[in-house]
Amino acid sequence: MISHEDLHFSMNSRMHAKLGNVAEDQEDMKKFQQVQTILKDGINALSPNRRTGNIFKLKMQEEELSSGLYGKEALENAVLSIEKEVLALTEKEAQRKGRGKGSGGGA
Repeated sequence: MISHEDLHFSMNSRMHAKLGNVAEDQEDMKKFQQVQTILKDGINALSPNRRTGNIFKLKMQEEELSSGLYGKEALENAVLSIEKEVLALTEKEAQRKGRGKGSGGGA
């Protein structure tokens, strides 16, 4: 049997190298996790399927602007139609007055 006093432990360069790598690996893993979290948050922020994603928000804004533009186009067409009607009525009124002056002077 071996007693405690008979055991001797000393560090050599290989042990130092292995322990050093383990310490670095843990720090690397922490940094890796931080990068993973940053990437995940970035991807979620740009996701087209999530309400919080910038792409989703931009699509919603585009739809709102498109519907507003469609409404403006419809109003513009209505105004043009009314303008044509007013011009036609003004022209008819001018013709009627012209006929009235012509027939009134001959009678």
